[in-house]
Amino acid sequence: MRGIYFSYINVDDTKLSGVYKKVKGQIKALNSLGTNIKHVYFRSKELFFERERVAVYRNKIHKKLNYWRASIRIAKEYNPDFVLIRYYFPTHIGTLLFLKQLARQGVVVVLEVPTYPYDREIKGHPMKLVGLFIDKIFRNFLKNYVQLVVTPAKSVESIFGVKTVTISNGIDLSCIPKRSKNTLSEEVFNMIAVANVSFWHGYDRVIKGLYEYYKTNPNTKVYFHIVGDGEELENLKKLAKTLGLPEFVIFHGPKHGEELDRLFDKAHVAIGSLGDHRKGLKISASIKTREYCTRGIPFVISCDDVDFPDDFPYMLKVPADESPIDIGQILQFYDGIKDRDVVKEMRDYAEKNLSWEAKLKPVINEINRLLDEKEKASKNRK
Repeated sequence: MRGIYFSYINVDDTKLSGVYKKVKGQIKALNSLGTNIKHVYFRSKELFFERERVAVYRNKIHKKLNYWRASIRIAKEYNPDFVLIRYYFPTHIGTLLFLKQLARQGVVVVLEVPTYPYDREIKGHPMKLVGLFIDKIFRNFLKNYVQLVVTPAKSVESIFGVKTVTISNGIDLSCIPKRSKNTLSEEVFNMIAVANVSFWHGYDRVIKGLYEYYKTNPNTKVYFHIVGDGEELENLKKLAKTLGLPEFVIFHGPKHGEELDRLFDKAHVAIGSLGDHRKGLKISASIKTREYCTRGIPFVISCDDVDFPDDFPYMLKVPADESPIDIGQILQFYDGIKDRDVVKEMRDYAEKNLSWEAKLKPVINEINRLLDEKEKASKNRK
């Protein structure tokens, strides 16, 4: 079964390293499940199909007007059985022209919508609001060309009028090492958060919690290590400085490979997203939370996660509101699990429940069903 994954991400953008890791894991799993899938992506201002450059864009306007044209050419030449398209905001006339071509070819179109609803995420620059206005108009026509939507959104039977398959984010376990058990300090307590930092990560709640914590003159020194880049980073730096916490809130910038592994090895607890309520989400499927589990690091989140039951022993759920995070509660949570074989038990859970192969098998089953229906319909017309 031949497929193309149109991810449309810039693989050289360090801010998107987490998304690229997800895409690579999906492609690897899809191929292991019996498909032959190729990848379409950006590298800087160039569009690539696998390792072949197919188009160059000199500016944003040129890119917006022409990348779908290159996509149409790729689809015609490769002639896939199905395509998986990562939702590329905003939907516009070029999107529909591309999808119309796929329909002419009889291709099964699967749309991946990583966040839904997403309207509340679009804010700030006026052009983003213009994009949302355009999106609201043209996304109504997606149901004419898309046969299936894949999303982590739970209890949503259709998106854009198209049937959904709900899957949460998976992990390529082969790329993620277990945390070393022997590098945790008993003198200090380290919390880590790794992300392309945005307002919905809610890390300001941790910084405010540290401020409240240190007002009590505690015996244990607690440090918050923020790893990554992002639009919210400067606001967090200003907040930490204003509250007099530059010693205890450490900004490492983007880290990868062994450097990142060393930071994880020193972390007692990892901080997941604590502000999903700010964009209207009640259920999450964060990639980072799955990576924390795979490494064997207990984690803190604020809203429900589709893959972790409320009684999962290595997860602490805090209120999904604007209150400062109770650092003492985190210390108490860790104290209650530290004598267990944390790393082994969390890794075992990840192997059984979080792999991309397990997540994507229902999608492949649904694609096969849709292809069978198309074949039967074609025979009946003859």
